[in-house]
Amino acid sequence: AISIQGVVIEAVFSPARVAGGRMRGALVSVPSVLVEDGTARIQLTPQAGDSCLSGIELIRRGVD
Repeated sequence: AISIQGVVIEAVFSPARVAGGRMRGALVSVPSVLVEDGTARIQLTPQAGDSCLSGIELIRRGVD
């Protein structure tokens, strides 16, 4: 599962399913997350099998 700032983004996440096969990159795009204290909290909860995480990219967007 993937949670950001305490909100579940993906309850059941399969990187292989999202990427179209094993050993490929998977992209999860979240349109808007509010970070008020300067710390983005990302929680990844394993579900089954072995996983590999190579990186996380956060892109800051301006506040209207």
